[in-house]
Amino acid sequence: TFSIFAMLNVVTSVFVDSTMQRSQNDRDYVIQCELQGKREFLCTMERVFEELDANGDGEIGLNELEEHLNDPQMGAWFSALSLDIKQVGKLFRLMDVDRSGLIDREEFISGCFNLKGTAKNLDVAILQYETKRIGHLVVKLGDHIDEVLSALTNKRFI
Repeated sequence: TFSIFAMLNVVTSVFVDSTMQRSQNDRDYVIQCELQGKREFLCTMERVFEELDANGDGEIGLNELEEHLNDPQMGAWFSALSLDIKQVGKLFRLMDVDRSGLIDREEFISGCFNLKGTAKNLDVAILQYETKRIGHLVVKLGDHIDEVLSALTNKRFI
C-alpha cells in the first residue's frame, strides 16, 4: 500500500507540474496576444489618420473629419470601435487635447485608443468621484471669494 501511495504522489506531482507549465505558457500567450492587438490597432490608426488627412498637412480639422465620417466605410469602421460618430463635434473636442482646433497624428491615435470600447464600471466610478471632488473645490472657492469680498467691503467702510 505504501508503494501505491508513493506512486500516486509521483503521478500527482507530474500532473501538477505539467499544469503549472501550461498555465505559465497560457499567461504568456495572453500577454503576447494583447500586445499584438495593441500594435495592430496602432498601425490601423496610422492608416486611418493618413486617409482622414486628405491634404497631407499632418492635421485633421473638424470639416475633414465630418466629411470622411459621412463615408459609409469610415463610419462602419468607427462603429466597430464603439465610437458614436453621430456626435462628431464632441468626438473632435475630446481628441483635440491642445485645443488648437486641429487634431494631429498623436492626438488622433491616443484619442481613438482611449475612446475605444465601452465604458466600464470603473470608468464611471472615476468620473463620479472626480465630479464630486471638483464640485467640492468649486464650493470652497466660492466660500473663499465670499470671504475676500466681505473683507474688502468691510475695509472700505471703516
